[in-house]
Amino acid sequence: MRTAFSRASFLLLFALATSLAAGKTFPIAGLETVWEEPVPLDVGWNEEWFGRKSSFEYDHDIARIAAVLSEVAYDDYSAGKPHIIEDIYAMLGVDFSDIEMHYDIDYGEPILGNDQAAFSIASRTIKTDDGEFPLVFVTIRGTPLNANEWISNLNISDKSKKPIPTHEGFSVTAEQVHHALMTFLLKKGIPAKDAFFLITGHSRGAAIANLLGARMAADGIFDTARVYDFTFASPNVTTDENCGDEKFGFIWNIINAEDIVPTVPPNRNGWKYRKFGRMRALVNAWNTKKERYEDEFLPRMNEIYRRFLGRDFSPFRTGPFIPAQVSRVLTSLYDDVPEYYAPIFGLRKKAESIFLKVFPEDEAEIGDEEDFPADETETDTLPEDIGASGGSSFLMAAIAEMINEETDGLINYTTDALVDMHACESYLAWMVALDGSEAFSEMGSSQISLGRHYDAAVFDENGERLALIKDGLVQFKSIRNPVAAFSFFNKTVIGFPANEDFTVVVYNAGLIPAIIPTEIEKYDACGVHTETCPKTKLHPSRFRAYEFGAGAVTVAQETVAAETLSGNEMRKTVRRAKIYPQRTPLIQPEITVNADAAFGFGILAGCHDIYALATTSQSPLTMNKCAELAPGIGHQECIFGSIYFGTDALARLFWRTGGDGKHGFVAAVPSVRLSLSYKPYRRFQFFAAAGFDFRIDGKNDDAFENCRRECDLGQHRIGSTRVSVAPNFRLGIRF
Repeated sequence: MRTAFSRASFLLLFALATSLAAGKTFPIAGLETVWEEPVPLDVGWNEEWFGRKSSFEYDHDIARIAAVLSEVAYDDYSAGKPHIIEDIYAMLGVDFSDIEMHYDIDYGEPILGNDQAAFSIASRTIKTDDGEFPLVFVTIRGTPLNANEWISNLNISDKSKKPIPTHEGFSVTAEQVHHALMTFLLKKGIPAKDAFFLITGHSRGAAIANLLGARMAADGIFDTARVYDFTFASPNVTTDENCGDEKFGFIWNIINAEDIVPTVPPNRNGWKYRKFGRMRALVNAWNTKKERYEDEFLPRMNEIYRRFLGRDFSPFRTGPFIPAQVSRVLTSLYDDVPEYYAPIFGLRKKAESIFLKVFPEDEAEIGDEEDFPADETETDTLPEDIGASGGSSFLMAAIAEMINEETDGLINYTTDALVDMHACESYLAWMVALDGSEAFSEMGSSQISLGRHYDAAVFDENGERLALIKDGLVQFKSIRNPVAAFSFFNKTVIGFPANEDFTVVVYNAGLIPAIIPTEIEKYDACGVHTETCPKTKLHPSRFRAYEFGAGAVTVAQETVAAETLSGNEMRKTVRRAKIYPQRTPLIQPEITVNADAAFGFGILAGCHDIYALATTSQSPLTMNKCAELAPGIGHQECIFGSIYFGTDALARLFWRTGGDGKHGFVAAVPSVRLSLSYKPYRRFQFFAAAGFDFRIDGKNDDAFENCRRECDLGQHRIGSTRVSVAPNFRLGIRF
């Protein structure tokens, strides 16, 4: 908490710095800032920026000031205590009497409930080439650390639970801000048509700012060429297909394509949520030249970012890939808004329960949620220090540490990246560190989805392998930037930036060619899914592989242009990719049941080419009378896709165990087992097996007469020999 003395000291320091600099040195702190005192940051300011060009033309100078205001809107405020944003307004020439702080929120209010937000309105007179005009600031805070506004973020349409034109939680709040703005204008005698406006916010505040701008465009009383509306990391707010019309072109939505928040609610399949106005994508590792991003842009951004978080920015370096997979999962689990509100499996109530546990509040402070009553345990207060004395938190910390050691700090880096992708500090740092010609990119990206049951590898321009996929599943330890990949139950998706060229090799070890559906998905620089191209099919087999380009080429293609490889060329390529059938030793248990209800258990050790196995089984008919052990060897061959044919040679050894008064070894029965397996996922297999036991007259008759009890499928003499074949049938699983 800042004292009056510290506030005065900072204002004096900043005033001195300002007098010596061309711009302003603003005191800045936000939600993720780790220091107790504000961070001084130099940002240019000139009131003559307003009106020098229409708000329908992007102005990076004004956008920077908007980013500063969005950041400091998070600073804690209560009546009678100093607030950084008041200091910022004062430095922008606003008199304290012309500032309205709407930070005193009563979430227990019966009509509005959780659908509220903190915001401020301020005004001053500026001089332009055309004369003096009012300038009105509207700054809306993003989601604070409480459950109330997080629950409002979930309120897509709580009243109807059906799709509606605008997100309910955001639009109800935007109407409150609009009402306060109109009241402010009337009270101050400011003519709406003549005034300039700067409207801004981050995250939830950005969504509200977006809808406020759209409302002002619809009012007809504002000159929208004078309304500068800059949003940072705005979620989607509307299903209006005309939200991108030119009349909304004064709303500038600035997006980090690696940020998940701007992609929800989704704009995919049955979900059609978008933003009003235009979008601009900040530079990332996928949409700009790699060397320039890593060697120039990122170091400049980090010079600022370190001042706020005490560490470097942690990008995913995967462009819109992660947000796209989140949207893919959400829209596959919940086809539309009504399913989101489903009473049992819907996400709405479950997510609210999570927020109530993450941000515990007194029950009276949570708005009226009659349609979504919380369980009794949902409002229990969490311990102040969950990890101090061990327990599950200690275990999770130990597991995280172990994973960090094995993956060179992956857990820690991912945690930082999840914060950084959305932090207002990161948006501010990018905006200030880079000028308008550097900060944004229009380069899109692509993702290629391939069905299951194949092996594949991805190579960069230098022939270095960046990803390995075995049996349709991503081997995560093999993934290297900038490629990203993830396996779902029925397909694998591989993401490629358009700033490099890549080569993909696809192979299948089956004797019969597999059928691999393949399609290209295209995304713009902001991560918006723009097109799904027609599906094509690849047919790799043991004798045929495919090779195709990806990255820069796929953003311009409609289908995968694959080249067929065969013969020595195929073998050489597959060997280089290391996607021959896996020969890594493995151990697999198996459980079987035969047609006579005899249960068996076995262990396999080896690889598909050759493995050792030992099985045993017990029939209810021979319980406590005989025992069996069957060692052997086997081989499994891929026939088609996930279908495998196996051949096992076993020696079934039988003993009497004394149930009938007799003990000792009985006989050995040679046996062959032929199996057909289906491998739906990783090691897991279902199989059906036909067994053939060989009876040799005078050698192992006792085993057949007293110990072997299979379903009676008969014994079949092989010609005129002493050997008969007794077939049997089993079903089993391996895992």
